[in-house]
Amino acid sequence: MKRFARILSTLTLCLAGASGLQARAQEPQVAVEPLTGQEALVPGLSGGRFLQPIKLRDCWYFISAETLPRSTISSLTVRRLPTHHCTAASRVLAYTYNHANDTLRATTKGDALVIAFSVRTTRQPYQGILQLFNVSPDTLENLRPTHNELLATGGLSVSRLAFEGQALVVEGTKVGTLVGETGSGDSYLARFERFLDSDTPPAIVTHTEPPATEPSEQLADGAYVPPADGRYLLPFQVKDCWYFPFATALGRGFGLYQLHVTRLAANGCEGLTVSLDRTYDPRTLLVATKGASALVVAWSVKEAPLFINSPTSIRLYHLSPETLVNLRTTHDRLTSSTRTDRTLQASRLDFDGHRLIVEGIKASPLLTDPPESGEGSHFTATFEHFLAGEAPPSVLAW
Repeated sequence: MKRFARILSTLTLCLAGASGLQARAQEPQVAVEPLTGQEALVPGLSGGRFLQPIKLRDCWYFISAETLPRSTISSLTVRRLPTHHCTAASRVLAYTYNHANDTLRATTKGDALVIAFSVRTTRQPYQGILQLFNVSPDTLENLRPTHNELLATGGLSVSRLAFEGQALVVEGTKVGTLVGETGSGDSYLARFERFLDSDTPPAIVTHTEPPATEPSEQLADGAYVPPADGRYLLPFQVKDCWYFPFATALGRGFGLYQLHVTRLAANGCEGLTVSLDRTYDPRTLLVATKGASALVVAWSVKEAPLFINSPTSIRLYHLSPETLVNLRTTHDRLTSSTRTDRTLQASRLDFDGHRLIVEGIKASPLLTDPPESGEGSHFTATFEHFLAGEAPPSVLAW
């Protein structure tokens, strides 16, 4: 936190006074962190804003604004996945206080990866910086250390990030004043001429017309990747294929999430995405693998908002790695016995030989046949021969 305080202090100087607003925020110096295996790429469930993995040359990159544990601070992190042609690496590019309308967008041009990210130096969303990063595909370093931001006295949003020839164009709306702007109005267009090979400051024109927006679908060449809000696990590998499980928020303020699993078009594997259940309780998202043929996902399912009493279940999916079809059709969930149990969630999903083990916490007995044994707020559910049969689990409470 001391290190982050120093970074915030540096950024705050950029917003202090008219001359201070002309100053440039210094980049945090963070060393590349090598990732040596699958274990380093499968941590616990994360939440925040993220982009689906982006393919650049023969490499895949995962970009996310990850919320630090027990904190209101997010870190902009870029990871390169280990594939046949690329080594793994990660780098933290910036930190920010979290706000609902924070920007995370990316676009590509040739071998270039450009990211736009809202950097907020205070908890109040009234002053901030839209930071622009020209990320080296090789070192993950930012190659544009100066004239790489838009400084606003008020709120700032981005609806479009795109290349027009050699120029990078940023469009959106703002509240207050952008440093260096000409014109008037609450929409802006900032044009960075030759963004990739110069540090020329942008020409910023404000106007009253609504700003342009990005296409709703990702372009075939990956030039634009739409942002998503939700929960996710980092991509993981089964044999030669890479998979990315994530849940996107459906609308704002509803608390409803849709679960997806994507197989990346990497290492000769065909790209594919399936959409699974929806839930109002996305606290559990776990993955277990066994050899090259088993991919199991555990997901919390609640069909009504949290303020409405309804059963909570932990749904289990046995997905075919080849087709992503769910192969488990019966005895595929652990369900609370009361409609008021909002505690049920899993903390461990793992194979022990042919058995699948699910561990977690609960506030009421689970609906199982045979009934659970023991008593307590923790449980261990054991599915014998989970991959080859559909027998119900034995549940031990403790």
